[in-house]
Amino acid sequence: MVPIHPYENSPDVELMKEWSSTPWQTHMVHIPGLKNLQKDVKTFVTKTLVQFCPRSQSPMLIQKKEK
Repeated sequence: MVPIHPYENSPDVELMKEWSSTPWQTHMVHIPGLKNLQKDVKTFVTKTLVQFCPRSQSPMLIQKKEK
């Protein structure tokens, strides 16, 4: 789950923690509001991808290793 809400401890986000598979820390990435998401989309996308896809690899890191 990726709730977008300005307050991490809001009742809505707490409810989503209950809905998530356990442990919720592994299955949920909180984004602190739409404004923050719009300011830094790339960072939140990367954080979410890394959190949910442990086999993900960085193309730039692969290139550096090959060199």
